[in-house]
Amino acid sequence: MSALSDTRPASFRDVPFLVKRTSTTGGRRLAVHEFVNSDFRDIEDLGPDLRKFSITAMVTSRREANALIAALDKKGEAVLVHPFYGDHTVSSGTYIVDDDMTKLGEISFQLNFQISLEKFVSKKVSTLDDIRNKGKELSDRLGLDVAKDYFNSGLAAINAATDFVNEVADKIESISDMYSQAFNTVSDMVTSVQKLKNDVVNIVNLPSRMANDLNGMLDRIVNIYSEKKEASPDISPSLSQQQQDILGNTDEVKASIIATAETETSLLEAETASILDSSDSDISIAKLNTLEILYDFNKDSIRVSEIISAAKIDLIGNDSGVTSAASVDIGNAITQEQAEIITNEKLLSRLIRIGALSRAYLAAAEIDFSSIVEIEEVQNRLELQYQSVVADSDIPKSTLRALNELRDIAEKYFFSEKLTSSQLINIDINPMPAQVLAFSLYGDTSKTKTLINVNSVIDISDVSGSVQVVTA
Repeated sequence: MSALSDTRPASFRDVPFLVKRTSTTGGRRLAVHEFVNSDFRDIEDLGPDLRKFSITAMVTSRREANALIAALDKKGEAVLVHPFYGDHTVSSGTYIVDDDMTKLGEISFQLNFQISLEKFVSKKVSTLDDIRNKGKELSDRLGLDVAKDYFNSGLAAINAATDFVNEVADKIESISDMYSQAFNTVSDMVTSVQKLKNDVVNIVNLPSRMANDLNGMLDRIVNIYSEKKEASPDISPSLSQQQQDILGNTDEVKASIIATAETETSLLEAETASILDSSDSDISIAKLNTLEILYDFNKDSIRVSEIISAAKIDLIGNDSGVTSAASVDIGNAITQEQAEIITNEKLLSRLIRIGALSRAYLAAAEIDFSSIVEIEEVQNRLELQYQSVVADSDIPKSTLRALNELRDIAEKYFFSEKLTSSQLINIDINPMPAQVLAFSLYGDTSKTKTLINVNSVIDISDVSGSVQVVTA
């Protein structure tokens, strides 16, 4: 039985899967020569019988199952990351997929791999830096889209873009107000937002600079949390001159007022300390929650809907609706300047919405998860936004590719986190003392008490049968 801390996230051709059990065969190939009417036997060593891995694996979605099947069907050698024996170059043999209607959400595989040559390979696991770098590539790609495809030839388009940037600034300013009591960097953000507002007329005529400034605003949202206040504000209690005049010199009344003020002060200090002492994980959660505020920013643009509504009215005389056949003509009813406004709105909205998601992936990966359930909850939140933004059929292919690369590398990171996150699982064991079981599972005896409490063990010298264990 291996210590859980020694296991690796399993995968084949970079497609991850959960391992339920595995068996390995190996040794030496022997040719045994026996002779008639003789007790003599000649054994000829034919060399190593290179290892074969038989793995019972599991995935939890049809998308993951299809990816694994595609990887298994490919011809040639590839890298298998074995949870206990590390990385090997193997060939995939036959496999069995078990779809059980009584176990929906669990797709089982029986996998068979053979090593053709004992060679080890190094497998790079997704890291926070990988997610950070992919996020930066995506943000740069979004900025290039704006610089390349933005229109500013018409006055109405320029005015619409000016309104959009001001709306972004107002939204970010409202976000900064939420944290004004806790972080020094809020003042920097307020200054930056005001500068953006003051300079908006100039930057809307410079698409590349406008994209950089909007991306910079998104970065500043994340940076709100990078520097905590080192000193709390002076909130010591005191009586104003007006209070003293009203109360006179009554020491008893003064003492009562001061005591009340001291109570209020202690409560405020405790609240401030709670914010300042937040763990890095708590701050990452706050980053994620804040970025989610921008997920739907300008999703249903009023300016775009007004243009389309006006085109409908021009086309059919009212705004009661339009048939699918007539909808083709709506585009013809839209002027060139209106088309520019719609294009610009989509470009800038995409930058904000996907830009917020790209930074949310990193914020989520920085969370110190305590269970698999927490990881999956955050994954679902990110996936909802991903599905929302990719529904935009106008996303340039290069930008969509960058987004998918970020999503894939983040998914791999979360998968590896799942294998080291706490969960309760059942295992069957032969009789052994609780201390020996703890050492077998974790490599030390520090969790012996946890095992005893989880299983309500009475006789700690004899634990056997089906036992619940904490996986991390």
